Amino acid sequence: MGTTLNQDNRFLKFIEALEDLWERSGPPAKLADFDAILELSRELTSTQADRVRLCEDSADFIQADQHPRGMSYKHQHGFSKLSLYRSPKHQFNVRTHIWWDSELSDESPHEHRWPFCSTLLSGALRVANFVIAEEDGPNSTAGETVPHVQHKFYDADKAGDKAVEIVKQVELMCAAKVRIVAGSQHMLWHDQPHQVFGEGGEVSATFLITGAACREFSNVYRGMSFESKKRELAGKHMTADQIADELRLYAREIEKPGQKQASAA
Repeated sequence: MGTTLNQDNRFLKFIEALEDLWERSGPPAKLADFDAILELSRELTSTQADRVRLCEDSADFIQADQHPRGMSYKHQHGFSKLSLYRSPKHQFNVRTHIWWDSELSDESPHEHRWPFCSTLLSGALRVANFVIAEEDGPNSTAGETVPHVQHKFYDADKAGDKAVEIVKQVELMCAAKVRIVAGSQHMLWHDQPHQVFGEGGEVSATFLITGAACREFSNVYRGMSFESKKRELAGKHMTADQIADELRLYAREIEKPGQKQASAA
């Protein structure tokens, strides 16, 4: 049984505000619809003290264990994926992703099953956004595109396996490269490929809100196809106490950046 949750908990109030916004305005239908959500996130994360309070209140929220959430685990791309809340009615998710080793990077360009917006809480990340070049189209000039093999990654089953389906070869072109620093906000639609690169230095972390899933799979673009048709999640599912411990550990990292304390694993 979870602990009693203080009703002044700022993360709880944030969840209630998100639920109210979704109820009044409906789910985001375009990227501009995330503006109101980003403003709520900005109010929650504007100062160092705010970000520490967010982590601590999120930890209390998780330990109270009164609300649904997705799976939390150590992701294969090197970050801790901490699922904090999943809306039963509107199916949006709130997460914190922490790169304790901030030099780790995504191995491939990829999309997600859902659109998202995020706020970088600390550190710095570099993001490359891609477009798929149409055959003989304006982006298909030799030298501008790189061939990749498109794979469909389906959502994980209860055992933690993701079914993988090889689709076809496509040509990807890098459309933009941006550097995101603490306080920066970023959003992307579900069908826009991107790749995240670590930069070293401080621990990096994002506060992420995703819309409801738009499809059953995400696309991953690799230079060669997989030998296996399944891919296992990197780590075991984390318990509520483990998630809360990691959030509190990260709160201490925000207070004294650069110390790179070992993550709770």
